[in-house]
Amino acid sequence: MFEVPSNMLLARSKPAIFLPSLMVTWGAVSIIVAAIHNLGGMIAFRFALGIIEAGFFPGVMLLMSCWYKPQELSKRIAFFYTASLVSGAFGGLLAGGLIQGMEGLGGIRGWKWLFMIEGAATVLIAIGAYFVLPSKS
Repeated sequence: MFEVPSNMLLARSKPAIFLPSLMVTWGAVSIIVAAIHNLGGMIAFRFALGIIEAGFFPGVMLLMSCWYKPQELSKRIAFFYTASLVSGAFGGLLAGGLIQGMEGLGGIRGWKWLFMIEGAATVLIAIGAYFVLPSKS
């Protein structure tokens, strides 16, 4: 539901600013999970995270379609999908290790540590993306 409005904003803005800003917001919302103490907060958190994440994947596809020739695009999209699948495969292993290893550290549950660490990593990568992503011509 939120992919289309996000892509409409992306088409009218600079991808080098919009996508990393989306990532910074997404990471910051993930870090805030430490402040959640009830079911209502968790539902609001997941809903907000879903709205923010919704525009990323189609936004990357739109950006790639603007920069690559049609004969190059299929290879880039295949690489992006493959990277997504591989990250999902290894992300579960990382998540399991973090949750188990960080459980109770600082009085914070392991799953909250997972969101906070992944959120911080997302923010750091997003800052780098500001400098790497091209602006549309």
